[in-house]
Order: sequence, then structure tokens, then C-alpha cells
Amino acid sequence: MDIRRIKLKGFMSYQQEAVFDFSEQSIWVLSGVNGSGKSTVFDAISYVLYGTTSRNVNKDELINYQADGFLIELDFRLKGRNYQARRTVPRKGASSFQIFDLDLNQAVVDTSSQSGFNQWRQDNIGLNFDAFSAAVLLAQGQTDQLLSKRPAERHQLLTQIFDLSTYAKLYQKASQKESELTSQLAGINGQLERLQPVEASEVEHLAANVKTGQQQLEQLRGKEQSLLSVTVHAENWQRLSQEKLGLEKKIGQQAQLLTEADQQQLLAQTERQTELASLVPKVSRLLENQQKLIQIQQQFALLETEQEKLTQSIKTGEQRLETLEKQLAANPDYTVEQTACKTRLKQAQEMLRQLTGQVDRANCLTCGQPLTAEHLAAEKQKRQADLDQHQAEHQRLTGLSEIAQQNRRNLQTEIDSVKGQSKILSNRLAQMADRRGRYSGQSQGIETQIEQFQQEIPTDYHQSTQQQLQLWLQELASLSDVKSRLEQLQAAHQQKQRLDDDLQRIRGELNRIPAEGRRNLSELKQEIGQIRRQRDQQQQQINQQQQELSRKEQQQLQYQGLEQQRQQLASQASIYKTLAYQLGRDRLQRHLLQKVEYEIVTKANQHLDKMSNGQLSLELEKEEQTTEDESINSQKALDLEVYNRAISPDNSFSVGTLSGSQRFRVSVALALAIGEYTAKQSFSLETLIIDEGFGSLDTRGREEMTEELRRLGQELNRIILVSHQEEVSNAFNHRYHIDLEDGNSTVSRQF
Repeated sequence: MDIRRIKLKGFMSYQQEAVFDFSEQSIWVLSGVNGSGKSTVFDAISYVLYGTTSRNVNKDELINYQADGFLIELDFRLKGRNYQARRTVPRKGASSFQIFDLDLNQAVVDTSSQSGFNQWRQDNIGLNFDAFSAAVLLAQGQTDQLLSKRPAERHQLLTQIFDLSTYAKLYQKASQKESELTSQLAGINGQLERLQPVEASEVEHLAANVKTGQQQLEQLRGKEQSLLSVTVHAENWQRLSQEKLGLEKKIGQQAQLLTEADQQQLLAQTERQTELASLVPKVSRLLENQQKLIQIQQQFALLETEQEKLTQSIKTGEQRLETLEKQLAANPDYTVEQTACKTRLKQAQEMLRQLTGQVDRANCLTCGQPLTAEHLAAEKQKRQADLDQHQAEHQRLTGLSEIAQQNRRNLQTEIDSVKGQSKILSNRLAQMADRRGRYSGQSQGIETQIEQFQQEIPTDYHQSTQQQLQLWLQELASLSDVKSRLEQLQAAHQQKQRLDDDLQRIRGELNRIPAEGRRNLSELKQEIGQIRRQRDQQQQQINQQQQELSRKEQQQLQYQGLEQQRQQLASQASIYKTLAYQLGRDRLQRHLLQKVEYEIVTKANQHLDKMSNGQLSLELEKEEQTTEDESINSQKALDLEVYNRAISPDNSFSVGTLSGSQRFRVSVALALAIGEYTAKQSFSLETLIIDEGFGSLDTRGREEMTEELRRLGQELNRIILVSHQEEVSNAFNHRYHIDLEDGNSTVSRQF
């Protein structure tokens, strides 16, 4: 990790923005009086990366009293790429975090949260705050931190600087695998304890029992098959015997039927039955038609009589109609007389009205005479008498007219009635004419049928009576079954012949059945059933034996499989146990760390020899040899002894006996050695920061330290020194001078 640039604003004493660019040269000095803000730069480096400083203060105390928050940007080169870590901390609100890839000019994904920022730092820088402080940043008053730590703390520090996480992960995986295999092995052992081993003799004995049982089962099956084959013959014997008895019974019945029947008589009766069956229907139809013809002739005679009566009734009606029409024509009509009478009545009424209206006239309108009261009264009386006469005449004529009209209506009603009756009679007469036509047609048709039937039957039957027909029907009924009896007789002959043939065939089949098959079928089935029960019992016993055999074999295979698994698991567990042991901190990790310790001490001695003018040298304490089964304390590192040639070149001393200046030289030498060693690894510490510490050195010691730092400036990318001593700061060409003015730090670059 090579620190190249840092920018501060609002951080502690740096109210205004301050930028320190270290990219141009390898060695830089930050100079200034005590309290000017030199160490604050390294506090900013710690805070931007780890969120804390060696001062152990909260974030509010880190914000300049005149600022609302602070900003820190740290540019550094790591694993061939340029990055920037940035933090902003406001007085109020949340802080921000971010890692930028300066080569790509973009933010690194998932580093804007504190957890993501810390994870990126762990994955890429790999040092916690303590390791960074001990190996990179030798803070003021803590330059000997590496020497002051306990052995276990130095061990943890070195394992972070020199990444042994891969081996630790391999060790954890091997240990976990050993634990899993041991757990599985315990489970297998438990199963083996619960599962008793099966002896081979026990399995062989069960297999022999199964084989013997199967042989006995085959014998029973063979006997069963033999009896089943006999059963077929026994079934045929029983079936044929029953058929033979049935045939013999039927043959006896047919023989008796043929003995009792008279075939000649049946033939004669059949001929008579055939004759009657042909004649009786025709005679019956002939008699029916003759009877129908008589009935039609009778109906025809009745119809003629009724026609004569209807004709007479129609004639009488016509005569009555003629009389009524004459009476209607002779009935008086008073219409003319009524009209004339109405005219005269109106004239009389008008004359009386006019006479009444001429009261004021001088002359009479009727006669022209002078109109006097007597004349007017006489005229009114005369006109009233005429009016009364005309009204009486009108009433008389009206009464006569009403009588005449009523007579006309009565006559007309009777005329209509006579006409209607005459029409009905005429219709009936027409219908009778139609019926006569139909009767005539039917009569002709029946006569034709009678002639046909008479032609089809002998002449002797033409005059047959109904009584004779009944006798013939009775005879025919008595002969109704004669044909069937004849057919039965003929069929009986044929049936008897077939039965005889079948009986002969069955006797032949019975003779061909072997003697062992001529036995009782029921007894045979009982014997087969008994054998089958024995067979089923034997099969059940074999199944049980086979299940027991299968169970024992399965148990034997399971035990063998578990034993094989146990051996494999035990072998694998032993392998992983050995692997975990070798990968553990007491073996491979310790071996690797010892190599690192040896190289660091060797390189530190090279620097320390020059810093102390050959006076001081370091040596690792020797460890006792252990066997594989013995345990050593691996939780220690850089457990050092010091040789001081000025005191005794052959005796070593504890680092705790060193003076302050000697401890400073040893700490710087170790830090330089760690930086040089990591420069060869995939992750390197390419920056060393020394905050003060030169005050513990005398003039010669400072000269030796200065000379060695100049030389190392050609090997390390960055060495940053902090000193308030002008002698130290003036010894190097590239400096940043820090002044404190009004409580605020300002920076100026000096050459």
C-alpha cells in the first residue's frame, strides 16, 4: 500500500482545505512546532481508513470548532491500481463513506455503506487498526508498539500483515471435515453395536431349509397336477354318465310314444283337417255374404217405403205452401189509406192553427166573411170536428194495419217453416237416394263374392246352413292338434334315431376313459383340496424361511457395508486429522511464520547495524523441539532477544532492557524490514510513517538514522517523517511545513 496524497478540510485544527501530495518523491518530512497539527495528518489517515484514531476521541471532537463537519480524502496505490478513500462527517446527520477507483474514475460498488466500506478494506488492505499502527504508522509516543505487545498480539499482527488466511481456511476445512467424519464414524459405530453380526453357518442352514422346503413343495405340486389331470377324466366320466342316463330316459319316452300312436289314423285326420281348414272359411264367408245380402235387401225395402212417405210429405208441404202464399197475397194493405188519412189530418190541424191565429184579422181566411166572434167560434167548432173525425179514422186505419201486418208475419213465418221442412225432407230424400245407390252397389258386390265362393266350393256346400257350419267348426277344432301330433310322431322317429346315435357315441367315449379317471369326482376334489392346503402351508413356511433368510442376508450385507464404511471413514478421518494437524498453527502456519520472522529479523539487523553503528542486533528466541503428538505454544511471534556488543557480545538480553533510543532504533528497523519483506509479496506495505521519536536519539544516533532512511528511500515507495527538530527536517529535501495561526493549521511546501 503506497500513500500518495491526502486532503483535509474541517478536521481538527485544519479548518481550511489542506493537501499533502507525496507522489513525486519517496521521502517526505512534516515539520513544525509542537501542537501545530503534524500528527493530525496521520490521525486523518487512520480515521479515513478505520474510523478511529490513536487519540481515542469521538467524532464531534474531531470536527474543527469553526466547521460544520470534516472531509478526508486519501489517495493510495494498491495491487497496481490507484484508489481514493473518502469520508465526510457532519455535525448533524449521517456520515458518508466511499472507495473510488481512480483508474476507472468511478465509485467501487457496495462501498457507500460502513459495512461495505469495511469489507472492501478487509478484502484488499487486510490489516486491522492495530496492525496498521504497528507496521505502517509508528505514531508519536508509540513507535515501539510492536515491541510492547504481548506475544499473542504480535502473532495476530503478523498473521494479518503476512496473510495466512488461506492456510487458516484450509485448516478450518480440514478440521471441519475431520469433525464431520468423526461424527459419521460415531454414528456408524453406534449402528454396528446395535446390529449384531450374522454367522455364515446360520445363513447356510436357512438356505438349506428353504431348498428342502422347495423340493417338498414341488412334490406336492406334481401330485396336484397328476390329480388335476385325473379330474378332467373324472369330470368327463361324471358328465357322460349323466348324459347316458338322460338319453336312456328320453329313448324310453320316445319308444312309448311311438308305440301308442296310430300313424294311419293321424294321416286321415290330417287330410280331413286340411279339407275342413280350406272349406270352412269359405263356407263361413259365403254364409256371411248371403246374410249380408238379405240384410241389404231388407234395408232397401225399408228405404223404398220411407222414400214414398217422404215424397208424400213433400207434396203435402208444397200444397200447404201454395195455400199460405195465396193467403199472404190476399191479406189487405192499408198503406195508401193511412197515407191519405195522415194528409187530411195534417190539413185539418193546419186549418185549426190558422183559424186560431187570425183573431186580429177582419175577414175569415176560409170563407172571406167578416170575422166575428160568433163566426170564429163556429169555424173553430167546425174545424175541431173535422180534426176529431180525421184522428178517429187514423186510429182505425192504424189498428187495421197492425192486424194485417201481424197476419202477414204469421203467414210468412209459417211459409218459412214449411219451406225449411220441405228442404229438410228433400235433403233426406236425396240422402235416401244415395243410400239406395250404395245399397245397390253393395248388393252387386256381395252377389259377385257369393258367386266366387260358390265356384270355389263343391255344389253340395252351396246350401250349407249355419248349424252345419258350427258342426264343421267343432270338428275342425277337435282336429286342431292332429298335424302337430303327426309332426311330433315324425319328429319322435327322428329324435329316437338321434338319441340312439348319441347314446352309442357316449358309450364309446365312456369306454375310452382310463380306469383311474372312473372315480367319484367329489372324493377326488376333496383329495385335491387337501393337497392344496398342504401346498399352501408348505409355501407359507418357505416364504417365512425365505424372509428370514433375506433378512439375515440383508443384515449380513448391512453389517459388512457398515463395517466397510467404518473403515473408509476411519481412514478418511485419520487423513483429515493429519492434514488439519499439519495445516494448523502449530505446524505449517508456524513454519511459514518462522520463515517470515527469520527474514524480518535478518533485514531488521541489516538496518539496525547501521542505525546503531554495529552495536545492536536481534535474534529470535529458540523454541523447544516437539513431536507430532506434543503441543507447542503457537500464539507468539517475534519473540526477540537483543545482543548489545557494547555490554557483552556473547550474552543476549530481553528487549525490555533497551533504552528509549535503542527501542526506537529497533522499532524502526523492524518496521522497515516488514515493509521490505511485504514488497516481495502480492500485498506489500510500501509506506512507512514515523511520527516523532527522533527526540530519544543523540546527535550521532540521529545521523545514523537519517543516513539509513535516505538509503531506504530508494527501496520503499514512501517514507513520511514527522519531527519538530530542525536538524531532522533539514536533513531531507522535500518537506511540508505546518504553522498554527489563530487555532488553524496551514501548510506550505518547502524544498
